[in-house]
Amino acid sequence: MLSPRPLPRDRSSTLPTRKPSQPTGNVLRMRDAVPEFILMLTSPTRVPLDRQEGACFSRWLSRWMFSPVSSLTACDIANYLKSREQDGASQRDIAREERLLRSFFRWAHRRGICPADPTSKIDGPDAPESVLVFWSEEEERRLLDVCRGEFPPGAQVLDAIRRPVMPPPYMHALVLVCLRTGLRINHLLALEWGQVDLARGTLTVPAQQTLNRRDIVVRLDDDSKQAIASILRKAKDSVVLPRRVFEAAGLPLWNGRPDELTVSNALSRLERVAQLPEGGFDALRLTHARRAASGGVPLAKSIEAGDWEDGTAVQRVYASVEARREPKSSSS
Repeated sequence: MLSPRPLPRDRSSTLPTRKPSQPTGNVLRMRDAVPEFILMLTSPTRVPLDRQEGACFSRWLSRWMFSPVSSLTACDIANYLKSREQDGASQRDIAREERLLRSFFRWAHRRGICPADPTSKIDGPDAPESVLVFWSEEEERRLLDVCRGEFPPGAQVLDAIRRPVMPPPYMHALVLVCLRTGLRINHLLALEWGQVDLARGTLTVPAQQTLNRRDIVVRLDDDSKQAIASILRKAKDSVVLPRRVFEAAGLPLWNGRPDELTVSNALSRLERVAQLPEGGFDALRLTHARRAASGGVPLAKSIEAGDWEDGTAVQRVYASVEARREPKSSSS
């Protein structure tokens, strides 16, 4: 019996005319994997799919309905994204769909559905300058309100079966500390109690975790100190205090390690409830850079404190802040 093959990459039809025979072994096809992924995507916050996400999943199933997830290659994904460009999709929409594809295959690889993540072998589409996302103070407050369960007027706060949107318990403190420190998400998810000095109001990332191999010491503002102290107070009631700070607030784990994929997906969905463009944790870090630029912090210091691998995005934020200042200075 011949094993099923994925649809030809140059074929833009909707469904195969004949369903391939079922392969032997534990092979999950796209028609079964996509609904499971959607459940994973929506269940932590109960934020339902939006129209664009639904259209993405429909296109995937139209193209790869009966294909085993493990059969899809980097070439298949790259050709699909190229076809979206040829269909006239905007660079912003393609970039968003690419992020969704990467999230899907990271999840599939983690679940053992495919032996490797094919999206790790492809370059993303060139993002236009406008894709850079960071928020104003008002937008920052709106996201923090949503993370604590306070929703703006007109926000979609019920899922398909009318259950209320439910921000994860760790999210408000995590987003707040990221906004106020500009630290990488992997630094914050791995943050242990020994790295936090609430008496002095500091947080230390050891050199072995940083890109420049130097300790990073950041000062916590009052709101961040209160958020971390609140986690500590509540966690002391538990039998064993988790060694990671945000784990004590309910941070999900995968194989004993912080589940960054689930956390990132949850944040993206809460951004939508807050009626903000999807930017993820990079947007939080760039919003901190916007604060630093407005406060007169030197660019080089901001890049070093944020442990940025490439400071180009931070430079663009600083340039944007400076451009907004120029009309005021010229009018004076």
